[in-house]
This record gives sequence, structure tokens and C-alpha cells, in this order.
Amino acid sequence: MQHLPAQQQSAHITRLNIFIVLFVIMGNFFASCGADLSPIPQTMKRDTKESEKKAAIESKRRHLKDDFLRPAPPVLRHRNRPHHTDVSVASPQPPPPSATVPVTQPSAPSSPFALSSSDLSCTFIHLFITTDKYGKEDNSFTLINSSGVVLFNYWVGRLDNEKSYRWPRCISSDTCYTFTIKDEYGDGLCCDHGHGSYSIIYNDIEVAAGR
Repeated sequence: MQHLPAQQQSAHITRLNIFIVLFVIMGNFFASCGADLSPIPQTMKRDTKESEKKAAIESKRRHLKDDFLRPAPPVLRHRNRPHHTDVSVASPQPPPPSATVPVTQPSAPSSPFALSSSDLSCTFIHLFITTDKYGKEDNSFTLINSSGVVLFNYWVGRLDNEKSYRWPRCISSDTCYTFTIKDEYGDGLCCDHGHGSYSIIYNDIEVAAGR
């Protein structure tokens, strides 16, 4: 074992004493401050984490509550504005003075079967027909001139049952005419189903008749 000189041993002891004194001072300092240098137990760490979680959850709840209670922004509603159309209305003008207009009495309506003709030599013809009980279903007649112009044309359905008709017409005297009357059933106008007949008067003379 090597022995140190007395001077070196004294210095070494001095340093050791200083280190011990510093250690005592630091121990007293931490003791007075209440510092606990012992390791943190696992239960405390767990409690700390749970507290942090609870604090985070509570913070989120607070934020959600604040968002829920925060008033919603106002909704802008656009009302349909009425459509206006500017219309210029002229002031009413006084009516013009009424003029005197000669009033002509209306002439009597012409026969629907009469033909207007410039021939002054026309002669009136009168056609008389009386239908039987089935005149509407059976009877029809025509009157045609030699040029093929139809003067009368009454087909089945235009005549009523058991009714008398008279048709006047002014016709040319220098033309031939063909009168045709038909009974669809074939029993004529008389006398099984009523008393029908026909007659043609030309220039006040009966030129044809039948039943």
C-alpha cells in the first residue's frame, strides 16, 4: 500500500469534508422545500392520465355546448316582389258627333231553295209533299234540270213523319226538269202507314201528282 505524503493527505481530507458539507446542505435544502425525490408510484401516473382524459372530455363538452347555444346566423329570406308594369292610359276622348245614317228595313228572308236569276222569263214552280208515318226513315226526292243542276235534294232523314211541305221556286221556262221521289221501304206514301202524297204545280197547273 502506497502512503501519500502528509500534505497530500490533508488536501484530500479537506476535499472530502467539503463534499460532505455540500451534500448535507443540499439535503437540507430539498427537505425544506418539501421535494420528494422518491420515484412516482404507478397509481399516481394512472390517476394523472385519467385526469388529463377527463379534462380533455370536459373541454370538448364545453365546446360542443357553446356551439349548440351559439345563436344561428340569420337566414336571409327573399320575398317575391310584385311585378309592376307601367301602362300609359290616355285620357278618354269625347265621342265624335253621331252622324245621321238612313235606316233601311230588312227585307224578308228569301227561301233557302230559291235561286236568284236575271232571267225575267222564269216561271214559279210549287212542290207539295206530305209524308207518311215513316217519312223520316223512307222518303227522299230530287229536282234536277237538263244541265245537271240540282234544284232540290232532300235525302232520307231530312223529312219528318206525317208532315206537309211546300217549296216554291222560280225556274227557267225553256229548260226541262226531272223530279224523282223515292220510298226506301217500297210501299209508297199511302196508305198502309198514313196518307202521304206529292204534287207539282207549274205556272198554276198541276203537272205531276202521286202517292
